[in-house]
Amino acid sequence: DLLYVGGVVGDTVLVVGEQELSAWHLRSGKPAWRELAVELPEGETPSGQGVVSGDHYYLPTAAGNVLQIDVATGRIVDRLALEATPGNLVGLGPLLISQSPTAVEAFGTAP
Repeated sequence: DLLYVGGVVGDTVLVVGEQELSAWHLRSGKPAWRELAVELPEGETPSGQGVVSGDHYYLPTAAGNVLQIDVATGRIVDRLALEATPGNLVGLGPLLISQSPTAVEAFGTAP
């Protein structure tokens, strides 16, 4: 159920699936996290391509959220709730821009 490569941070590649995330060390090919894969919360299936910003990956979900994921651990560190279902994300400084079939939204990732 793997969908796409989410991004690369350092020597770690993040892979997005329909119900889970996984991360792999590029040099060794071994899992980067304690678990082979981290399950997404119920209802939080990907709704578009996410984006890497710093040490985090931002994943848009069908539940109307953007999950902020720590790439080093695979843990969800924040959940940004939006009014509309987010689509593909692009980072622009402290902003995330979401393009879905019906809307373009911009919102901040940090205070």
